[in-house]
Amino acid sequence: GKNPYSFVYKGTPLENWRGFFNPAIYHYPYFPLSFIISIPFYLLFKIFFGFYDQRMLYILAYFLNLLLALKLSGKKEIKLLLFSILAFNPFMNRYFFLGTNDIVTTTLLLLSFYYFKRNKPLFANLFSVLSVLYKQFIILFIPFFLSFTLKNYPLNKNKNLWKKILLVYLFALLFIGIFFIISPGDFIEDVYLYNSGNLKTSYPIQGFHGWGIGNFLLFFKIIPSGNVYFPFWIFQIIFALPLLIYLLFKSYKGNYTYPYIYIYGSIFSLFFLFFARYLNLNFIAMIIYFLLIGIIKNEEDD
Repeated sequence: GKNPYSFVYKGTPLENWRGFFNPAIYHYPYFPLSFIISIPFYLLFKIFFGFYDQRMLYILAYFLNLLLALKLSGKKEIKLLLFSILAFNPFMNRYFFLGTNDIVTTTLLLLSFYYFKRNKPLFANLFSVLSVLYKQFIILFIPFFLSFTLKNYPLNKNKNLWKKILLVYLFALLFIGIFFIISPGDFIEDVYLYNSGNLKTSYPIQGFHGWGIGNFLLFFKIIPSGNVYFPFWIFQIIFALPLLIYLLFKSYKGNYTYPYIYIYGSIFSLFFLFFARYLNLNFIAMIIYFLLIGIIKNEEDD
């Protein structure tokens, strides 16, 4: 019954996770679905097994991911290739075994891919939005979800569809808004200020095993410390925004099939996050996973 955005996680295993101080003990940096989705699983496991471990949800998501990979193609060799990209992916599996929540994000985004393949744009956008509500960096894919839907299901010919899609996005805003209203300061601090470096306890620039531009700026002493604020948004406007405009223009003018949502979304996300405060390897693993799926499906469909 406690608000995760106002709770301090001192005294939990997170405080000394992997042997060093973790500033996340003061913050919950994710959107609300990341804990809401666990409630039914918690209740069911407590009733039937008497205990609950969050990794139970992640194991279920992992096997659903494998099943979905097999559903994306009718060709045996493509099925095995898509299956192998997840099942034998050393980068994604490393973080899965550590108990991170990336596998749920991947499952939700893969469900959107599955429904785009089946020409069900409403469900595809629904799972796209759910993936954002679970892990907010997936919002970088949203321009491509919407541009694909708009091009292939024009507004003037699909008014009822777009009314339903609009409701999905309004529900997402309402869902986030509820937790914002409960404690606006705590919500903004945890979800935005912590990630952007505006707090003394913000996420460090170098992240954990970071691969972004921040690591280079720290190495060359352009930034004195990983704990200070730096305006990375300037780099993102200069470098990432033109790429977004170019990819959207290219998608509008070209043959925009559904695999391109994930190809363009992955390229833009990787570029945007490289110029962000931090870029961890688990982000790269997820992005490359969807980039590969998009490329494989695009080649198959051609």
